[in-house]
Amino acid sequence: MIMASESVLETGTVHGGARRLRVTNGTGLHLRAAAEIVKVAHGFQATITLEYRGVQADARSILSVACLAASAGSTVSVTAVGPDAAEALETLAALFARGFGEGTMITRTVGASMPCPA
Repeated sequence: MIMASESVLETGTVHGGARRLRVTNGTGLHLRAAAEIVKVAHGFQATITLEYRGVQADARSILSVACLAASAGSTVSVTAVGPDAAEALETLAALFARGFGEGTMITRTVGASMPCPA
């Protein structure tokens, strides 16, 4: 499910945008899901940042993304800045919508997961 909240920023030749995306797989942002996000991020020139509960993560870093520990059903803010930012956001929105390619989709929000150690 893609959340309706979306904004677009354009400054000269640098484009950017942001979307709020729902984690739709049954297990949340774990290493497998984080790896899928990283694969997508490496396919674009845009700088992509994810944010969950005030913590930001570089979408090109599997550890950074996994440490967000976003639980199933939660909403993650995704920001992209660069020449292909819009395409990057659309591709990530599709990835989130299909549950990162995992078979189990959530039907309700489940409890929060544990954060990564400092």
